Amino acid sequence: MIARAKQAYWRTSIHEASQTPEGAWRIAKWARTQSYRPPEPPAMPPLKYSAGVARTTETKAKALSERFYPMVEADLSDITDSTFGDETFQNYKEIDSSVSSEDVAHVLQYCRPWKCPGQDGIPNGILKAMGPPLYQAVAELTTACWRLGTYPEQFKAARTVVLRKPDKDTYEEPGSWRTIALLNTIGKTMEALLACRLSDFAEKEGLLPDAQMGNRPGRSVDTALELLLEQIHTTWHAGGVATVLSLDISGAFDTVNHLRLLNELRTKGLPPWLVRWVQAFLTDRTTTLLIDGTETAPI
Repeated sequence: MIARAKQAYWRTSIHEASQTPEGAWRIAKWARTQSYRPPEPPAMPPLKYSAGVARTTETKAKALSERFYPMVEADLSDITDSTFGDETFQNYKEIDSSVSSEDVAHVLQYCRPWKCPGQDGIPNGILKAMGPPLYQAVAELTTACWRLGTYPEQFKAARTVVLRKPDKDTYEEPGSWRTIALLNTIGKTMEALLACRLSDFAEKEGLLPDAQMGNRPGRSVDTALELLLEQIHTTWHAGGVATVLSLDISGAFDTVNHLRLLNELRTKGLPPWLVRWVQAFLTDRTTTLLIDGTETAPI
């Protein structure tokens, strides 16, 4: 459908331009000088932030960093140990810390092959093309990292593209822009492998609320709508009034305190190796911001 719409738009534009000599010459000039170039992204206007107005790439990066990576205070007085040594874990459940090449192949099976890669320039399609030898290497690397509680520094460096949110009244506010973080694909494979283990553990141990629908097997938007409608009809049949309050908290997880998150994992019975790996995963991460075609220094 998108391809047909683009084709129709192109044909209409050519037809309109061909009605006048000026339009025909304009098309000829474009074909000769610019047709091979990708479309230029819209320029970012000056941004308003706490220190005033950001006009340079450097100050725009500071303004966007305040928005995207805020420092949030949290009450951590109840957490008595932040070392996450083995002796601080009680009544935890074991999770297999070994990874097989079949596990890696399963994860890569569901990855889009040519999504934008990270700083190393290696897309998922290359990992798939390498086949079993690479699967085995990634499996051994992941197993070693999990058991040692470490995450390679190369995988912690991201390249973040800043894009406009659609249909905003003004783009002078940092909140009118969004980010897409481009990460190392092998690192993302390691993340996906752990996400599978966490998801299986959460389902098996009943750690998730019954009404949580997102990112759970066998559940979808349709399931959520069926549950909501059933609750409304039950209330109506009982002679009551059903009221729905909808809140957008999609950005809440971005501001979760890391120490609080790690302590929650420990409290929920996850094993020491997994919590320490997540700690390594969260520590000392960096990113560059790509603004108006210019890449900033690492943040």
